[in-house]
Amino acid sequence: MLGVVQNKDYIRDLNYLTSCPYGNGAPMLKMDLSSLVRLSMLILLVTWISQPVVADDTKTIRIGTLHGIQKHHPTFEIIQEAYRRIGVTAELVTLPYERSEYEANRGRIIDAELARTEEASTALANLIRIEPSIFPVYTSVFTTRTNLEITSWESLRGLRIDTVRGMHTVADRLGDIPFNEVGSIEQSIQRILSGRSDVAVLPGFETEQVLEQLNITSVHRLTPDLETFLLYHYLHQKHADLVQPLQASLWQVISERQLQQAALQDNDEQFEHHYPN
Repeated sequence: MLGVVQNKDYIRDLNYLTSCPYGNGAPMLKMDLSSLVRLSMLILLVTWISQPVVADDTKTIRIGTLHGIQKHHPTFEIIQEAYRRIGVTAELVTLPYERSEYEANRGRIIDAELARTEEASTALANLIRIEPSIFPVYTSVFTTRTNLEITSWESLRGLRIDTVRGMHTVADRLGDIPFNEVGSIEQSIQRILSGRSDVAVLPGFETEQVLEQLNITSVHRLTPDLETFLLYHYLHQKHADLVQPLQASLWQVISERQLQQAALQDNDEQFEHHYPN
């Protein structure tokens, strides 16, 4: 069992995952604690029976992602643990997002993409999508302006819009609405601060982390988010031998974290019952 989760945003993300479509597209409904225990035990039993074979010598998989993502990000923690359980070391490499995609497809200096949407499968032609989904990404609008009310993609029309190059879902959703692409989250933030753009469409959770690291308080995130997507890990096809054991391991990690979250919620509910406000 992994350590207790402290981050409130991460707890919210786990709550979201319990109601999102997983690997085969079927809904993963919210469960009570006993149901999650049975689910976890079943997954562990199936994995134990299959006993995937992994090479004895330690293998390293270099995982690409965009600048601003650090080793303590929940997506990497989940993927790193899944690899560890099959005897593989996961190494995080941050690059401009489009460069990360290019290098992952080449499979020379990068072996995998940390987390991309299902819609990215077309661009990641040489990579295999790993089930289940690992995390949601909240597509959000960031700005310094206080008079904006953005409720849909169409309501962005007429604004000077930035996004990060390589975020295909954003480009697809904007369609014929003009926008500018930059190399990183940091660049888009600087362009907002300098007045060269009105808004930036960026991953919400990750951008708020960058803003906190840079100690920038004048750029804020609008609510509601534009759209939420599920993220999947992608592995280069030259490592196809790892796909089956990695998927079994990833199901273990995800189910254990859901079980942990259910236990935390159960404890909170019991506390509120015994000690009402």
